[in-house]
Amino acid sequence: MDMDKDNRRHGRLPMTQVLDISTSEGIIVKAQGIDISETGLLCRADVEIPKGTFVIFPLTIPSGDTSMTISCEGTVFKCTKNDDKYDIVIDFTE
Repeated sequence: MDMDKDNRRHGRLPMTQVLDISTSEGIIVKAQGIDISETGLLCRADVEIPKGTFVIFPLTIPSGDTSMTISCEGTVFKCTKNDDKYDIVIDFTE
């Protein structure tokens, strides 16, 4: 049993969006969104983004027949290797 899922403060929703994450070092990482909550998100990428790295990325929010894109920022809370990919947990700061 995964204890992290049982102790979460906020519910998570699945997401399928591909994100272009810009790191504080100026690197852009393409990541597949996995799930999102009101305080953060989980995504999967081919490269590691170290814990504590400040990141910014656009996030497209569907709204009926249209959508809007918002700029998000956060800090990498956790980055763990999962087979040949990295699972990256980002805590929103803005």
